[in-house]
Amino acid sequence: MKKINLFLVGIIALFFMLPNTSAISVDSLFKADNIIKYSKEVDGSFFTAGNSITLKSKINGISFVAGNTLNVSTESDYSFIAGNEIDLKDIKVNDLFVAGNNILIDSEEIKRDVYAAGNNITINGVVGRNLSVGGETVTIDGTINGDALIDAENIVITGDSIIEGKLSYNKDAKVKISKSAKISKTEVRKALNVKPTFKQKLVSNLLSCTRILLLGLLLIMLFKKFFDKVASDSSIASSLGYGFLALVLIPIISVILCITSIGLSIGLILFVLYIIMIYLSTIFTGYYSAKRLLSSKINNDYILLFLGVVLIYVLRFVPYIGGLVAFLSLLFGMGITLKTVINLISNK
Repeated sequence: MKKINLFLVGIIALFFMLPNTSAISVDSLFKADNIIKYSKEVDGSFFTAGNSITLKSKINGISFVAGNTLNVSTESDYSFIAGNEIDLKDIKVNDLFVAGNNILIDSEEIKRDVYAAGNNITINGVVGRNLSVGGETVTIDGTINGDALIDAENIVITGDSIIEGKLSYNKDAKVKISKSAKISKTEVRKALNVKPTFKQKLVSNLLSCTRILLLGLLLIMLFKKFFDKVASDSSIASSLGYGFLALVLIPIISVILCITSIGLSIGLILFVLYIIMIYLSTIFTGYYSAKRLLSSKINNDYILLFLGVVLIYVLRFVPYIGGLVAFLSLLFGMGITLKTVINLISNK
């Protein structure tokens, strides 16, 4: 009975958090499906996620779009867009934030700034103020009414492109600028891909390991029972699964909460907790690993924590396998933390 009451209270609270709307249903504020085509006017902010998305809507608020293949021609105050193949034609917006693999921005109606990050990025049309973009290949074939800040491996400025402000790019970029392009001022910055030396990497890892160790020793001193609960978990596979779900779903839930009328503070708190989980994941993974492998020989939790964390940092420093170790450590640490918290709450 208690669980049913809690469920009902949660549903009611969710409806209270939804934004005020006019002449539209709650369903039109959030769309999540495999294939989405939407063209109705939305009197409020709009969030949509799916595989293939086509939007031609007027949105009287902020638009959030995420998916694989995106074709967006919306009118909104601000747009936040993320995906694989992104085609933004005739989009009308004050400021645009976009991240993806292949991005095409072709519009005469971007009033202020564009922030873009991806692999291949093409800017056509007009950017009303400043452009800030980072990627492998950046192509400008239009007009930038302000400054253009570019970090890329390849930069192409074609045809009769105009940059009324300053063009700023990294020194190691391969740059092709059309003779007919008009650029008021050019600035070449320090090279983008300055690789750290082995000594610099080693010192950086030692400092990072030291910080994590000090924090871990403090936490195990203050929350010994929580660490005991972490060590008692026996399912590595389920912890990795929980970690993957946490890594993917928590940011999405945070964004959804942030666009509701009273869910903003909850969304921000959830996102902060998400960052903390990522930062602490190495501590819990190291402690769990050492406890499982060495507890029969070593009976001191502080020493086990020290050995576990050091082992992870050593493995992360090894070429080829270091990235995989870091990723698995992140997933397991987040998963075991989330499982332990859920179990503690359910037991109470």
